[in-house]
Amino acid sequence: QPVVLLLGGTSGVGKTSISLEVAHRLGIGRVASTDSIRQMLRIMLPQELVPAIHASSYDAYLRLPYEAGKPRSVIDGFRAQAAAVSIGVRAFIDRTISESANLVIDGVSIVPDLLDLHAYEGRAEIILLLIATRDEDALRSRFLARGSGQHRRAPHRYLENLEGILEIQRHLIALAEARHIPIIDNVSFDVSVRSIIGHVMDRLRRVSAE
Repeated sequence: QPVVLLLGGTSGVGKTSISLEVAHRLGIGRVASTDSIRQMLRIMLPQELVPAIHASSYDAYLRLPYEAGKPRSVIDGFRAQAAAVSIGVRAFIDRTISESANLVIDGVSIVPDLLDLHAYEGRAEIILLLIATRDEDALRSRFLARGSGQHRRAPHRYLENLEGILEIQRHLIALAEARHIPIIDNVSFDVSVRSIIGHVMDRLRRVSAE
């Protein structure tokens, strides 16, 4: 059966670099990100129809329609965006399975309770993990390093929205813990990569032994 590895996590935790390295070491040629899926959806779906996808995960709530007496929250906007993007994620998974290929998808829109992974039982081995950076100072430093030389993604934008980003991370961690989804605390790149590969191999060994 095809193997689909889903790596969730909020902005700045190192998902993309880790997913590329894990895919390389496992020999998986297909790698996608929910950022790319969201960008495709932006082209197809106008802001008037799905406003949440036309913003970042941490400020999508500002695009939600205002309801009197109900304050808009970071999590409301994030989940509205992730719900829309999850449709594209499922399309990627379905296409990969139909071609009997393997796939790695990373991104903040990988939200456990918004993806019906039971629908793929018997068709593919879906492995969902969450990448996090629990140390706030480490996450702040990562934003500064990430913005170096990237004028379109200035670090101050992430730093100004750090509390919103951390709120999303806390939400994702709570969902993962409630569903017993492994959480990779990305303190060390190499350790995180090895840990993810270990989870994948353990799962496949269990499957082959059944």
